[in-house]
Amino acid sequence: MTTTAVTFRKVKDAQPMGEYKPTAVDEAKKTADFRILSMGSGRHNSIAWRDGRRENVTSRELAKLQKSHTWATDF
Repeated sequence: MTTTAVTFRKVKDAQPMGEYKPTAVDEAKKTADFRILSMGSGRHNSIAWRDGRRENVTSRELAKLQKSHTWATDF
């Protein structure tokens, strides 16, 4: 059995803990009319409206809502 030596070299620091900086994705989610929380079959598509209401919709209803409102995924 042969062994190989591995060397790790630090090339970039991680963002410091506790100093979160919002991204463009965060802004898109905040301004969307609704966010898709989960998708499934039947009435298992879960969405959250900007005002906080949550709703389960069919795939057909979701497609209609996506055409008439702004939306973002939340998964």
